[in-house]
Amino acid sequence: MIEDEEIKQGEGASLHYDFAKFLTTLSLVALGGVLGLTEKIDPSLAKPVIVGFVAGSIGLAGVSALSAAASIAGIAVGKKTRGLSPRINLMIAMLLLGMGAGGFVMIWLRSL
Repeated sequence: MIEDEEIKQGEGASLHYDFAKFLTTLSLVALGGVLGLTEKIDPSLAKPVIVGFVAGSIGLAGVSALSAAASIAGIAVGKKTRGLSPRINLMIAMLLLGMGAGGFVMIWLRSL
């Protein structure tokens, strides 16, 4: 794949890997913040299904970013990627993180 060859070229690989690590860390911090803050909100405003959707999408964003980091590390040592490319995994991680953050903002605004 062209994307895999671009990642092998040194500088791009380290930037993609660092971005994947950053998204993983951001997902963990956001998940902790969502779960911590929704404990204090009235349960009628933060329904368990909605909180589950928000927490699930943020958690899946972290899993997708971790998968991208593992793929990039594998490509750097010469392994062939299986499944989705690292670039697709990073896009999925950003999409899911945005959905989760947006859902949390809606819960938070309703609680004000």
